[in-house]
Amino acid sequence: MTICNDSIESRNSSSLISTDGFAYSPTIQIYQLDKITAEFAKNSVIIFEDPFIQTYGQEVFNQSLISFNNFLVAANANEFLNLTVNYPLVKSRIDRGVAITSVEFTDFMENSGYNPITIGPQQTLNPKGVLSLYNSHINGRFSKSTMGTFCELAPAFFGAVAGFFTAVGAIANKITDIINSIQNFSLSSLLDNLKKKILSVIENAIERVKSVIQNFTLQGLANAAQQFFQTQILSRFKELKDQALSFFDKNNIEEFKKRIEGLISYATSIFKNPNLEEIQFLIYRFCSFITQVEDIINSVRKPLDNFSNRYISAGRILESQSNFNTAAAVSAGAKRFNNDEVYSAVTTGIGFETAAGNPPPPSSGEIDGVTPWNDGNGDSRIKFGGGPIGDGPESWYRMSVEAKVGLMRLQQKFGKQLTVTSAYRSTEKQARLFAEAVQKYGSEAAARKKVAPPGSSKHEGGTALDISWAGFPSGKSEFIQFAREAGFKGFGISYSNFIHIDLGPERQW
Repeated sequence: MTICNDSIESRNSSSLISTDGFAYSPTIQIYQLDKITAEFAKNSVIIFEDPFIQTYGQEVFNQSLISFNNFLVAANANEFLNLTVNYPLVKSRIDRGVAITSVEFTDFMENSGYNPITIGPQQTLNPKGVLSLYNSHINGRFSKSTMGTFCELAPAFFGAVAGFFTAVGAIANKITDIINSIQNFSLSSLLDNLKKKILSVIENAIERVKSVIQNFTLQGLANAAQQFFQTQILSRFKELKDQALSFFDKNNIEEFKKRIEGLISYATSIFKNPNLEEIQFLIYRFCSFITQVEDIINSVRKPLDNFSNRYISAGRILESQSNFNTAAAVSAGAKRFNNDEVYSAVTTGIGFETAAGNPPPPSSGEIDGVTPWNDGNGDSRIKFGGGPIGDGPESWYRMSVEAKVGLMRLQQKFGKQLTVTSAYRSTEKQARLFAEAVQKYGSEAAARKKVAPPGSSKHEGGTALDISWAGFPSGKSEFIQFAREAGFKGFGISYSNFIHIDLGPERQW
């Protein structure tokens, strides 16, 4: 395995009806109206404020709501999506002619990580993902699921069973023995089915939360003008999203489920021939356990929720202060630019910078569009294979946003699927690679010619990549040209099976 040496030292609210007549049920709105009327009579008016309407405006929200209802109607007629088999709850909802109301729409977006701007494109780009999340949303969380219902009914169930066997206990011993035999068999089967149900619910929860996180997007958090000035903020959002997705790496999830299954098996193995009280104790423990697991899985998305909420809240405060300053400046005779004018001026300035050879800063769309790890498979643009990249999702997710966006721009220009063989490396990983090189080449001096010592590699900063492609090294000169245009400045071109690229400083070896 060849490792690059990239060290610098070694290199120089109205009623809505959609266009197809799909009307909205007024039930919830009427309920709200009744409450407002009642409170008004007491001289205390309650105003129901939709957070998405506050943030994005009534018109954008209404258009998004109409679009979503029309999307559901179209999906119901799409044989390829097959709602009957794949999304039965959505199918049932649409067949009953009940549209999703504004309140329900807000609840769905809040629970699924969408907003009125991002949900529209996803209906076209990823209809299955949207339908899956909506189907899950209708089904409810654990407390409303089959498992949750069982846990809620457990006290009544066990009370009835206990009362039955207490009454039967006064009958002849022979009959009691038969009843006990049936009891033990039934409870044993119940335990086995319960174990399967717990694992099934956990698997579904993992997929649901994973889908929610994948649908978190930067679009809508910042307007077009703001995005040019907030690369660091947008990069932080992407970093949090990648960290959350790393939880769902295939190997990590398998280990997560293995530990759960082991704990369940251990708990049930303690009771070789469980009686009714012991089974009841286990059921309660399992119900408590699955609630805790739900909290663990849901906590994965909390940093993203918190970040988005803080960002929007801070944006409102700054906008309010800006409006005050604008009013004061205009009243004093100053000229103030609106968002469209700022966007136009910034775009013009960035155009000059780009013409001078400087790549534009990453936009929210580009950051959202970076190839995901996908259990190490990547996608048709970027794949992962060989070399230190095999350490797992951290090697990709801890790359700088500028480097990843630069790589996506490079791939688009180059036109071939690129293979990343090495990306981010921890200092410990770099030290191991250097130690292996010392052992292989006999001395540190010889090793330095092949591998950068720990603390001096651009890979450790997440700004370097080792890249290959099918037919390598054919097209190398084009690749280097496009890489420069994408913002890369450091090039290691002497390796036999890959090219090293990094964000600088300028050097080549």
